[in-house]
Amino acid sequence: MTYSVEHARKIYAMGAFPAIEAGFDPWKALEIIQNAAQAERETKAEARKADLRVGMVVNDGRLGTIVSIDGNRVTLQGYLAKRSAHIADLHDWSYEAA
Repeated sequence: MTYSVEHARKIYAMGAFPAIEAGFDPWKALEIIQNAAQAERETKAEARKADLRVGMVVNDGRLGTIVSIDGNRVTLQGYLAKRSAHIADLHDWSYEAA
């Protein structure tokens, strides 16, 4: 049985035992929710990738300057160290100045 994302969220919200007793598969629902979230994250990253450039200051929870862009990940140089972040995890205000 396949569920829509909305239906899967309702099943997951029921909890494991009530969902099983009602005849639903909460693990299948969780898998559908996770796959939808991952697809949304990748779509968001692809849309934002065009606005990024090396040297741009962005925020992934901490400020950092983009050192390199590799696929849907960026390497950021912060005050103390380099770190990697997914483009979809960058805050929205990072794109307003672009």
